[in-house]
Amino acid sequence: MKKMMDAAELGRMLEELDEELKYSGAKAVVYVFGGAAMILGYGSLRTTDDIDGIISSERHGDVMRAIKKVGRNNGVAEDWLNETGTAAVPKNPDLGQTTVHSGRNLTVRAAGRRHLTAMKLEAGRKIDQEDLMRLVQRFGPRNPKELVEMHREAYGGRHEKDAERLEKTGEAVFKQIEDRARKDQEDPPMRGRETGGKGPQGNGGRGGPGDR
Repeated sequence: MKKMMDAAELGRMLEELDEELKYSGAKAVVYVFGGAAMILGYGSLRTTDDIDGIISSERHGDVMRAIKKVGRNNGVAEDWLNETGTAAVPKNPDLGQTTVHSGRNLTVRAAGRRHLTAMKLEAGRKIDQEDLMRLVQRFGPRNPKELVEMHREAYGGRHEKDAERLEKTGEAVFKQIEDRARKDQEDPPMRGRETGGKGPQGNGGRGGPGDR
């Protein structure tokens, strides 16, 4: 099983990669998407076992060797930073990227919120829906149709035939948001109900200062 990494661990790994690159003289810019973008760019507290990215470098081979070495040194998979998910990245330019690491040899930018939202809607897995909930609650959009429009904006209408599927995923996300908000608003059980209508002092429901 691959080792899971949180924000602190991911940040440390990127710092170490930045340092490792100096030995070969390679420099790289990495565009990060997926769960790692949620963690590094948008404060998600979840963990991930890798960083999905697009690596731009004139010395790509040296960068990949450095990535593998950092992985071995830290007891994680050698492909902890990989390009296997690049087919999911929209072709339209991402103008909302945010820099999450800026070093001498390595720059890392997380996907912009609109592109990341579109990618999460496209994937549609349970964990993607959880990420979508966080993005929607922080940035919008206001309804499932606007979610689909954001997807169309990023992918250029490439998946028009999947509009129904995307909208259903969006509806599920908004329903989860509403259900959680409703649950959060529910009053917890009153102490009086748990003690037959009397408070802890037996005074007909009036408790001490801690009950008010």
